[in-house]
Order: sequence, then structure tokens, then C-alpha cells
Amino acid sequence: MTGLALDWIASNLYITEVGSAPSVRLLVVNDESPTSRSHVVFNRFNSAVRWPLDISLCLKEGKDFVYDVCFTHCGHFDPQT
Repeated sequence: MTGLALDWIASNLYITEVGSAPSVRLLVVNDESPTSRSHVVFNRFNSAVRWPLDISLCLKEGKDFVYDVCFTHCGHFDPQT
């Protein structure tokens, strides 16, 4: 895990992971067993996110921003919808 963001309005926890399967995961934190209600939100197969290092949420706008590092070690924030 490299990044963490809490959506306190919807009781969701977003985490970023790098390694063998870099991805952004969503965990439902108001459930008794949140691991059973987790799923991948973004990964290299369904978005432009390649190496997600961090995540930031803008709850008022309903958007999240993923800090993604490409293979040339350049970092940028990708707004996700």
C-alpha cells in the first residue's frame, strides 16, 4: 500500500497499491467484513493508471486524483471520474 484516502461521506476507503498488480482499490468501511466488499477501481487494464503512488479525494466535486508515476519516473496527477 502506498496511498490512502477516506471518503467519510460514503464510508469508503481508497488505497493505492504497487507491485505485481498496481491498482487503486475501494474498501467499504461501514461493513462488518470490509475485505469481502472490496474491488479494484482503477488498474492498467481499465484506465491510464500505471503506477499509482497516492490518491486524493475532492468530496465536494465528487472526484479523485491519482498520483501516477510512469516508467520514465515522471509523476503527475490524473483526475479520475
